[in-house]
Amino acid sequence: MSIEVFISYSHKDRRLAHRVKEGLEELGFNVFLAHDDIRISAAWRREILKRLRSCEIFVPILTEAFTKSKWTDQEVGYALARGARIAPLKVDVDPYGFIGEYQARRLKSRSVNEVCWAVLDGLKNDSRLGERIKQAGIQVFLQSGTFDDAHENLTKLIKFRPFSRWQLAEIIQGGARNQNIYGCHKAQSLMRDILEDAEGKVRHSLILKYKKAVKSWPY
Repeated sequence: MSIEVFISYSHKDRRLAHRVKEGLEELGFNVFLAHDDIRISAAWRREILKRLRSCEIFVPILTEAFTKSKWTDQEVGYALARGARIAPLKVDVDPYGFIGEYQARRLKSRSVNEVCWAVLDGLKNDSRLGERIKQAGIQVFLQSGTFDDAHENLTKLIKFRPFSRWQLAEIIQGGARNQNIYGCHKAQSLMRDILEDAEGKVRHSLILKYKKAVKSWPY
């Protein structure tokens, strides 16, 4: 089941918000962005309240325009009252008011993907969402479409250790099926760390299957 995310932003920042939405959706989140997701015929206030009630992660995009909106601070208060996890993204304003205690990820124009991964990393040890966050990162890695993607995604995923025995098995089995992973020379030093973690936890035959796939690739 995907994790529900609510992005709070000023309509003046809608292009940036849309890019953040796309980045989080690539990581497997179910993301609500009002201008994208509210149908013209919908009662928009009711729809926003519905999404605020269901969201598990609340992502405010902190800009000067955000501070001047009539609605964003109300959305923040509602999300806090519900106990949603707060993951602020800073553009030119630090977290303030009741979210002042939360560490923000710096959002720059060319680093949306990095920031979205940082949201995952910041929540990987969360008691409520941690395992699902790790699972999201694993799925992104296993779907790597190029050698560069495999190396980049694994470099980020490795920070999510330790993995459960089931997660280790999933990473190794999925890696043996994706030539962009087992065929990526730069990724193999990190995969060796995964294989070492898996010793005694994962079937040895599965580990051998991955190693065989690596040896079969003409580096």
